[in-house]
Amino acid sequence: MLTSNEGAQVQLSDYKFRPKVVVFWASWCPDCQKELPIIQRLYDKYQDKVDFFMVDIVDGERETLETSHQFLRNQGFTFPVYIDQDLQAFKFFDVKAIPTIFIVDKDGIVKQIYVEQGSEEILSKDLKQLIND
Repeated sequence: MLTSNEGAQVQLSDYKFRPKVVVFWASWCPDCQKELPIIQRLYDKYQDKVDFFMVDIVDGERETLETSHQFLRNQGFTFPVYIDQDLQAFKFFDVKAIPTIFIVDKDGIVKQIYVEQGSEEILSKDLKQLIND
């Protein structure tokens, strides 16, 4: 269970019939800071055909709701952000490092996993393929 930035409770399993991009990240993470602008460009391009879940790992120590919100405001990101405060999704997906990007098809099957860095070219190619399947 994740919480949207607007406070709504969501589960990834509720989102069916469209490919998904699930990104685990935190504002303090240097690799995440490099990756998120790429994800924003992909979101701008594919948001009408792909569901994006930007899962912020809010552990209450290095990452808080305040640091997350401030970072998102400062960067001007518009993709949908979900908060994983109890690290339930982090553990369920067995994430070992951030950023980790999961590319999931419309049937909920994980097709690709990118740990720490995914290029815009490769991610875009993956998404185009899922949209056309």
